[in-house]
Order: sequence, then structure tokens, then C-alpha cells
Amino acid sequence: MVSYKFTRTRSWTTSQDYWEEFNTEDQEKWDTLLDLTSNNFGKVQEEVKAFPKKAPKEPEIWFNLYSLLHDIDLENEGGEYVADPDQIVHECALYDENGKYVC
Repeated sequence: MVSYKFTRTRSWTTSQDYWEEFNTEDQEKWDTLLDLTSNNFGKVQEEVKAFPKKAPKEPEIWFNLYSLLHDIDLENEGGEYVADPDQIVHECALYDENGKYVC
């Protein structure tokens, strides 16, 4: 007797907001940002070395460095995780006893 396995995967997109406010003249905040991002691994560590040591006046440079920062290192986290119930996707599949996809 052949056995089958039915699977259903339910997936959706969630979002969580994180943010940071800064003043481009705040050298202490820039130093902290450089330090936090330099703790990342691999390619990011190398990218951080290219940023200036002095706090830049251009907010785009701050943006670029903040983009390399881990979410949990940002000062502010907003609200709960949000999932849009209209975008929940159900995917079903059927596999035979050998794990071969049937439909």
C-alpha cells in the first residue's frame, strides 16, 4: 500500500519598524554608529572601514552606514509585528512515500 503525505504551508509578510534620529553634527553618535557596525562580520566590516572618522555633514552618508546596522542595534522599535491578513498565502502539495512531488 502506497502512503502519501499532504502538506500545507501558510505564509505571509510581516513588518517591524525600527528607526533612529540623528544630527549630522553629533560626533559621539557617529562614533557609536561606526563602532556598532564594525561589529558585523565579513564584507560589512570592510565597508565600514571606508567611512570617515569625523561625523559627515551629508545625511546620505549616515543613511549608508545605518543601512549596514543590525535592526536590534537601532534605538527605537515600533509597535508589534504587522501581518496583512489579505496577503496570507496557502500552498498545498502532495508527496508520495519516497518524497516525490505528486501534485
